[in-house]
Amino acid sequence: MLIGDYDVSRLLPHGYDIASAFDVLYHIVDDKRYLKAIKNIHSLLRPNGIFVFSENFVHGDAIRGIHQVSRPLSIIEKMLIRNGFEIVERFPMFILMNTPLDTTEPLIRLIWGFISSTVQYSEKAGMVIGGILYPLELLLLLLLKDGPSTEIMMFKKTNLIE
Repeated sequence: MLIGDYDVSRLLPHGYDIASAFDVLYHIVDDKRYLKAIKNIHSLLRPNGIFVFSENFVHGDAIRGIHQVSRPLSIIEKMLIRNGFEIVERFPMFILMNTPLDTTEPLIRLIWGFISSTVQYSEKAGMVIGGILYPLELLLLLLLKDGPSTEIMMFKKTNLIE
């Protein structure tokens, strides 16, 4: 694999068993570069290697910003499967303690607005609210299979590329 004019495959000729990209890939706002990143990760993994990453995995249309794109779950899954990955598991990383991008529920958005504006008011308020929300967050993470915010997905490298 080339990065610029340099062959990075010389750095690790046998590949990795696992790769992770937490809170990284959604900052690649260009879709062609995003796909290139997926292909690069695949090329650096050994057979049956695991790729773990976090995304917002929205269920509707992509949410595009200047520095971040929250892509639809269905698009990301298809892209990874077409490029030699098999889905292992997906689960929420946050339920209450991150912006709920993947919801249209007015109550959830209202609660998030209250929480985020309150914690910005003072450090003490943030500590109190965080202390209250954290145990509830842990419980919800155990109970829910899908969340309104950042989620973690795990894929296994296969040799099948569509």
